[in-house]
Amino acid sequence: MQTLEEAVANFQRRADQQWVPASNGTETPTRFPNGMVLLYCYNPVLRQHAYFDVNTDLQVSDDVLGSTLGISDPNLRNN
Repeated sequence: MQTLEEAVANFQRRADQQWVPASNGTETPTRFPNGMVLLYCYNPVLRQHAYFDVNTDLQVSDDVLGSTLGISDPNLRNN
């Protein structure tokens, strides 16, 4: 039987994988001038929005969004 800590860690790992395209699944990838192709997603478990690089399948940090792409989105914070 798993410990409480293991159960919480397993839940958090599953929650992190629950990203879906935002806007009720209607978001589509966007190509930016620097060549990045990003998809705006939502995690209903964490109640957070984030951009993901479709070529690497990695979440794009706020620093990259702000400094490189010029994106400033208040929804990227917990809502």
